[in-house]
Amino acid sequence: MIKISQVRIFISALLRAKRSEITDAGKNKIIMPFHFSIGDIVVASVFIESVAEAYCDKEVIVLAKKGICKFAEDAVPLSGNVSFEPFDFERYSVEYGYYKSMTARYSDKADMIIAYNSTPVIDIFTASCYARKKMGMQRLFHVKWPMGVVKLLEHAAYTDFYIPDDSTMMLERNMEFLEYLKIPAVNRGFPKLKSMPRFIETEHYVVIAPGASTPVKCWPADHWGDVINYIISRYKVEVHICGSSDEAETEERIISNVTDRTMVKAHCGKLNFTEWCSLIQHADLLVTNDSAPVHIRAAYGKKNLCICGAYEPGVMFPYRMRNIDANVQVPEAIIVDMPCAGCSVRGGRDFSDVPNEECRGTIKQHGCALCVEMIEVAEVRKKIDELMKDSAIS
Repeated sequence: MIKISQVRIFISALLRAKRSEITDAGKNKIIMPFHFSIGDIVVASVFIESVAEAYCDKEVIVLAKKGICKFAEDAVPLSGNVSFEPFDFERYSVEYGYYKSMTARYSDKADMIIAYNSTPVIDIFTASCYARKKMGMQRLFHVKWPMGVVKLLEHAAYTDFYIPDDSTMMLERNMEFLEYLKIPAVNRGFPKLKSMPRFIETEHYVVIAPGASTPVKCWPADHWGDVINYIISRYKVEVHICGSSDEAETEERIISNVTDRTMVKAHCGKLNFTEWCSLIQHADLLVTNDSAPVHIRAAYGKKNLCICGAYEPGVMFPYRMRNIDANVQVPEAIIVDMPCAGCSVRGGRDFSDVPNEECRGTIKQHGCALCVEMIEVAEVRKKIDELMKDSAIS
């Protein structure tokens, strides 16, 4: 149900959008509101760095969740004119007091606002702030908001707006948006992260990342147990499980299905960002759901297997980019072809609009989408063997 505070925020944003004030204080700053996850900030890092280098005389302020700010500080190599500031976009769209205070803080702070992948909340922020230029790129995913409201916000928020093709992979969209903004890309290849010192003493090991931003993307825990048993039996190496503290319960269920538990190391909720990246960087192989670790591993150019649903075909997988070096190690993805592909199913809803009735039942019963559940253990084992064929432990 829509709250009165949300209506006040929406109306305030539209009224402020009619004004175009900018003070001298904002002429040397660019604000980039970023309402996404850690995986997305990895993918977006080349875009952010390109903007920073093109406007090296300006301060580039990226507004993001507190955890993303810390991750960027620890792991993302960026120019000295880039800073990250914490911003709670969820609160901003529902609490009028927070909306008012944060709008006052940033309303006249920038000469330019660049909205990388807009969302309705980012549209509200951009509409509420004064800037000479407000550039946006249309969002990737379907939203719950009525389309008329979304279009009204987009029209009010931006002085210019780029609409990419739906089938364009995110890395390609970034390059196209830079071209649209007439900003040269600093790197035509994949994003790069800071190299981390090794903190796992074992020379060879495999990392499993069984979590994701939503249960819809999570392969069943018993399947992960079967895969770990296979890796330990076939390759005689330790398997390290990583994830957030929210995934500790899933980690326990997975380990309960492992035969030789002495070969499994549990890290969910125990690592800082530097250790997390180090664990992923130095592994012989990463096997993961569609989540941040796949993008972190790709940034290190290492072998990488993603178990991925068909909910957003072409958006993140398969990894592709124009003019990419043929020698670059791209993530491998296992995706089941489905007639309902492209449904953009995500968490936080009752899933009543999911077109596949069987998938709705699977989500309600098991949490994951049908296209994720259908991926077989045997197929994952086969792909692991292909990726490990030329490794030191094959």
